[in-house]
Amino acid sequence: MLKRIVWAVCCLLFINSSFAQDYQVVATPDWVMDVSIPAALASDEQNNEGRAWLLVDRQYLLAQQNSSRFYRYVSQVTSPEGIDDAASITIDFTPGYQQLQLHALNVIRDGQRISQLHLAKIDVKPAANDAQSRVYNQDQQLSVLLHDVQVGDVVEYSFSRVGENPLFAYHFAIWLDLAWRTSVGKVSYRLVNRSQTPLSFRYHRSDATFDESDDQSFLLQIDNVAGIKPDEDYPNSFQPFPYVQISDFASWQQVVGWMLPRFESRERDPAILKLAQQLFAESMNQEQKALKALSYVQDRIRFVDPDMGLHAQLPLPPSQVLQQGFADVKDKALLLLSLLRSQGIESKIALVHQRLGKALPEFLPAQYGFNHLLVQVALGEQTYWLDPTRQHQQGSLDTLYQPNRHHALPLIEGQRDLVSLPPPAKQQQVKRVIEEIDLTSRSNNMMYKIIATYQGFYADDLRRELAEEGQVALEQDYLGFTQKYYPGISLRAPLRIDYDYKENIVTTTEFYQHDDAWQPVENEPKIAIQFEPFLMDDHLKVPEEDTRTMPLAIEYPLHLSHVTRILLEPGSSMEEQQLAVDDPAFSYTKNVTFSDGVLTIAYDYYSKTDVVNPQDFALYKQNLQNAYEAGYYQISRKTSQIIKTTQPAEPRAPSEDGGELQNEEQVKHNLWYVVVFAGLAGMAIIWLIFRSDPNPVQYTEGMPSSSVTMAINGVILLIALGYTINGISDFSDYFDQQNWTELAQTYSSGFLQLIEAELALMILTLSGLFAVSLLYLQRRHTFVPVFCVLLVADVLLGMVDAALVGIIGRQQVEFTLLDFAYLLLVMLVEVIWVIYLALNQSVKATFNQRSVKNRPVGEQPVRITAVEDHTL
Repeated sequence: MLKRIVWAVCCLLFINSSFAQDYQVVATPDWVMDVSIPAALASDEQNNEGRAWLLVDRQYLLAQQNSSRFYRYVSQVTSPEGIDDAASITIDFTPGYQQLQLHALNVIRDGQRISQLHLAKIDVKPAANDAQSRVYNQDQQLSVLLHDVQVGDVVEYSFSRVGENPLFAYHFAIWLDLAWRTSVGKVSYRLVNRSQTPLSFRYHRSDATFDESDDQSFLLQIDNVAGIKPDEDYPNSFQPFPYVQISDFASWQQVVGWMLPRFESRERDPAILKLAQQLFAESMNQEQKALKALSYVQDRIRFVDPDMGLHAQLPLPPSQVLQQGFADVKDKALLLLSLLRSQGIESKIALVHQRLGKALPEFLPAQYGFNHLLVQVALGEQTYWLDPTRQHQQGSLDTLYQPNRHHALPLIEGQRDLVSLPPPAKQQQVKRVIEEIDLTSRSNNMMYKIIATYQGFYADDLRRELAEEGQVALEQDYLGFTQKYYPGISLRAPLRIDYDYKENIVTTTEFYQHDDAWQPVENEPKIAIQFEPFLMDDHLKVPEEDTRTMPLAIEYPLHLSHVTRILLEPGSSMEEQQLAVDDPAFSYTKNVTFSDGVLTIAYDYYSKTDVVNPQDFALYKQNLQNAYEAGYYQISRKTSQIIKTTQPAEPRAPSEDGGELQNEEQVKHNLWYVVVFAGLAGMAIIWLIFRSDPNPVQYTEGMPSSSVTMAINGVILLIALGYTINGISDFSDYFDQQNWTELAQTYSSGFLQLIEAELALMILTLSGLFAVSLLYLQRRHTFVPVFCVLLVADVLLGMVDAALVGIIGRQQVEFTLLDFAYLLLVMLVEVIWVIYLALNQSVKATFNQRSVKNRPVGEQPVRITAVEDHTL
């Protein structure tokens, strides 16, 4: 096998010496068939580049030696915008094994063909590299700038690339498009097969076919090829343009036999043995060794991608890779394979395609079906597919992220077919967000914390971002993102990042505060805060189009969880909600719950497939729109600082408060229950008071009748009557319908319950005052203790009422210093009265002695004592 590689390198060296010249100007080869140029195209609405393509002509000569590829392109300038593109021509070629032959550079004007071979400016320079993507192109580029091109001119040029990469062992396989985004007057493909190797053809979404002639040439020509405008966001595995595949590989097994010699393991290489001794010095099991080797190849060997040349097909020896410190995917794969096998870990290289893996079973066996490599590792009964080019991966072999490549071709002697790769686990693309929002402050501010958990791919991507930008830059990026939702928000503490290396999880915690979170609602006496599940917004992108002719790609597998927890002040009331959207492509739920002052809005999304077919697109868009609009939630307050809640009818805009009517109806419903039960309780209190002292008042002989006693007697009566009249006046306010409507529209349901409780206590107080009035007239000895109890109860209720206002009614009722002073004054006055009534002798003499009223003349008074038996 090594002899074949050495022979290929010798061939390459010979080609390098023979193709020392950059390019040649030669006549069109004899084997090329002339193809006529079609007439100018009619107006093409899809052509907006200022020129129309008249002819695309490609011809291929397949031979054991000096294979050649001929290209001819003809276009017409239709507007000034197309002059620059038509007059500037670039042709890439690989000097290592190709010779560029330039045949024609013509401008056709008014039917006259003007050669530009000696008028145009021609230059050869290295092809452009993409340092940002670490792609280093070894091609050369011929640049042509035509002279004097005008609107209406027809530009024609043709060239050949002579020679093939010897590492292909003179195999021929190609993919030819049969349509493009713009229309083409004529497409002509021709193959001349002098290699005597049979060719296979496979057509995709095209009725055109190659016609075979007796001289082993094949011709396909299509006139008036219409341009195709693909739908946006179609899957990678879907090809929007018709095409034909041509290959002389007879089977996938033949492809394996062609590739396998290039990837012979070098586990006995001294450089590999030395590196293995350094990496695996500590005691490790096989999984730990595999992870250690993978990490070294991924992060210690810099990734580059030489796009063309011999190295594009032949990996470098691991010793050279270790020496230079950079490598492409083939080099990295061979290095990882050698390291693993040096430790006795069963492993092999597998060919995959990063975009077309799902469609590979539809392809002809050929080398162009692959553009990437994985290393397959077997440990026990488990098989893992490792990508040596990924970076910043952490976790166990079970939690390492690996994109779904669908199919692979392992490089094993005798491998006959593709193998299906297992779909990645759901946890490989997971994002979870928990928002914690504190709205309990009496001021207008909001305390805000975001806890985001990234798993699988997102964990790898976040580590990459941190490595490239740093934590400070990431913190500023997050702040800028959050300010889009809450303008004016600021950092409260630095960004915190936590790592769970074993499970491949990264957690970030952001700390913010907003001093002006509540914003006015237009045309309403409200201020509001709107909450949006930004994680869902990032991924639930509703397509703009209404119909599609091509599949739509969606992220899969993907699991998103976004939970918003809002701490509200005591007394707040929230309506619970549930929403579920079940689509063939995804599942979405939203649950709103309220408990112990915490409003929780939980969103959950997971995808079921990676593609939406055109016939399912309308339903998918509608369901996605429903899920997207359900994401928004708003909390509003009256401008008097009273909390109200609402669910907006439309996204991103306030709507009517859904809680107002409910509060008003609930209050009306509760009012009569309170009145009836409190009234019954009051009647029970009066009955208990009279039952405790059934005897009516009897005036005692020698009862004080001084003016002082009578004054005290009248003053107490006035106080009792004053309390009664004031209570009746306050009580009447509770039956004013307008008052209840204002209360229902102003106060939250929690605070309304406090008002209902106050109503019940008011009814009980009135019952006590009514009892006191009756006692004064009939049972005056019971009057003073009951009246004192009422005064003490009034003091205690005042204290409880103030405390409840401070706890439940905070931010809803303004309890000022003047209110507090008035409460203390009332309490002081009532305490003085209680002390006076309990201790004053005149009060005792007036109310606590009994006598018989209207005693007959001459009859002696009867004195009643505690031990006297007065039974007749």
